[in-house]
Amino acid sequence: MSVTRHRLPNGLTLLIEELHAAPVVALQAWVQVGSADETDAIAGIAHVHEHMLFKGTARRGVGEIAQTVEGSGGEINAWTSFDQTVYHLVLNAGELEIGLDILADALQHSAFAADELSREIEVVVEEIKRAEDNPSRRIANELFRLAFAAHPYRRPVIGTVESIQALTRERILSFYHDFYRPSATTLVVCGDFDTSAIVAAVERHFGGWVEPAPLSRPARPVEAAAQVIRARVVREPVKEARVALAWHVPGLHDPQIAALDALAVLLGHGESSRLFIETRRRRELVNDVYAYAYTPRDPGLLMLGAGFRHEHLEAALRSMLAETFRLRHELVGDEELDKAKVVILSEAAYQRETVQGQARKLGFFEVVAGDYAFEEEYYRRLRALTPADLRAVARRLLTANPALVVQLPEAAAVPGDDQ
Repeated sequence: MSVTRHRLPNGLTLLIEELHAAPVVALQAWVQVGSADETDAIAGIAHVHEHMLFKGTARRGVGEIAQTVEGSGGEINAWTSFDQTVYHLVLNAGELEIGLDILADALQHSAFAADELSREIEVVVEEIKRAEDNPSRRIANELFRLAFAAHPYRRPVIGTVESIQALTRERILSFYHDFYRPSATTLVVCGDFDTSAIVAAVERHFGGWVEPAPLSRPARPVEAAAQVIRARVVREPVKEARVALAWHVPGLHDPQIAALDALAVLLGHGESSRLFIETRRRRELVNDVYAYAYTPRDPGLLMLGAGFRHEHLEAALRSMLAETFRLRHELVGDEELDKAKVVILSEAAYQRETVQGQARKLGFFEVVAGDYAFEEEYYRRLRALTPADLRAVARRLLTANPALVVQLPEAAAVPGDDQ
């Protein structure tokens, strides 16, 4: 991987990688602000900015940006997470300059027209309502609220109906001017171009972006280690029971993150995983089951989940926990560990097959890990893993105090209910 990093005098970070397999380019602007930078009163405001930045600027009308990009066969998209908001274009290589101009214009001069903002707030409200109608999304949100008592990861990225409807244009503009600044932005450019020409082009479009007064970000609270099991049962109009569990895990920089990812894969990734073989194939207790390690900038979660008939609640939960805690005491086989490594490395290779996938990987490691080169260090650690490494991370992180949410059909009778 031949990547060039350049920092503009105003603080903007530029990552460049030439990829000549196809005559296309991907441009991604990673702005280091997300829902974890909000307060309860403005929850979801970062996501509203995602919806608005391509809606129009001082010199581009509503719909003009999308028409320019999509009219020539390009793609335009954006996403918001806890820690960053990303704006993404894929274009024919000959339109790279146009793409740079669009991104620079949107990041610096978005109009936030009052009528368009009102419409988009309603769109976000409907998005929240659709999420609230999704049982899987509801249990996931409940799990994060339970697992994070203090840290802002407890809030849904998209906010609440109440917080979104209370937003004013003045508050949205204030957030925009506070956080959208060159020192908080990483621009990733991947694709078919000549690197020698890119720096000058980026400086033309972004060099005049003025860094405002220093931004003081409030310190995020540190989540205390769980001392007891935190459990919640919710009864809802659903046909299938579900359970979700989570253990606190460190952020991306922790030396054991590669071991944690491998543990999650062999535990609950696909039909060859331990949880699938034991709880679904052998014992037929669940309809689906998974395990996933979420490792953002700050400490995250190792999550397990399953769906099943409510009569199987106790047996399914016992089986899932037994398989999970086995990893604290038994060494996994070399073949099983190698398979987990192959899954992770194969998924990484698949993501690199497109310019947008490679741009996303560069942006993620640069912004979340602090250095795009961390990716190679991560894979070095992954390849070097031993069965003892997995047992060590299991003993460290798989404590007896997970967060646990059970979602039951409203009329379901389960052990412990009064009969």
